[in-house]
Amino acid sequence: MSSVHFASRYRWIVATHYWELPQQFDESVLDVGADDGYFLSQIQAPFKVGVDILVRESRLAPLIGADARRLPFADNAFGYVFAFDLLEHVSDDRGLLADVERVLRPGGTLWLSTPASRFMVFPGGPLQKRLHRSWGHVRRGYSADDLVARLSGNMEADFFYWNEPFYRLLYVLLKAMTHVSSTWTLWLVRWLAAVDACFRKGESGHLFAQLKSRSDA
Repeated sequence: MSSVHFASRYRWIVATHYWELPQQFDESVLDVGADDGYFLSQIQAPFKVGVDILVRESRLAPLIGADARRLPFADNAFGYVFAFDLLEHVSDDRGLLADVERVLRPGGTLWLSTPASRFMVFPGGPLQKRLHRSWGHVRRGYSADDLVARLSGNMEADFFYWNEPFYRLLYVLLKAMTHVSSTWTLWLVRWLAAVDACFRKGESGHLFAQLKSRSDA
């Protein structure tokens, strides 16, 4: 899978090795903002499907073109939902989260990640602004309190900050390396995740959240 974007590979390594995101699920899984379906391709589940506003041709997982604020699924349809690096792209983030909660069954779990509110790519300044524009971000990121304020109150939240200092320091280099050798880029991504694991504390990287829908609602 050398065509997988290095940022997706890095986020997956962090989620599964250090945040303990499962790779086997006993119920249906929906990936909102699935991009090429890489995350879904790495898990096993009775049923799995991804949605994205722009569907890229992919053999990794079944994908549907849809607006995440109006998901084409019934209420309580999924036991698990992914929303990795999505909220920062959507102006109506409250509407998105409300519809995700609608399709998540009582007792189900939403796993999401987003840049933290103090997110910074070295050296910051104009370069960071340019990168945010190229990524399609409408906001810099979120704190745990920001996310709680956008939820209905029916979700139990567990948060995990991942500061990723070396990944952020070398992001521009990684981006340039993809044009030279995707194999070497992905090797460096694995190494950076292992090094960053020694420096987890801080709020300039990413925020991960495990949000469980209350079963008694």
